[in-house]
Amino acid sequence: MEEKEVQALLENDFPDSDIAIVDTRGSGDHFEIMVVSDNFEGVPILERHKMIHSALGDNLGGAIHAVEIKAYTKKQWENVS
Repeated sequence: MEEKEVQALLENDFPDSDIAIVDTRGSGDHFEIMVVSDNFEGVPILERHKMIHSALGDNLGGAIHAVEIKAYTKKQWENVS
């Protein structure tokens, strides 16, 4: 799977969010995903990861073997960057 395909999946569930995808092995099945979204406001980190897993759907465990997820609210991202 290509980075742009992963990006498109996430954009469907997280419109108006900043999303970055990196294919960490160049093999199209291991990705680092960062989503900065106000959808995460008040949502615990585990639930944020579940939201991202849900957006990836059946691709996770199929075309996508592994993901490393970073999920921030926009306010949190301002403090990180």
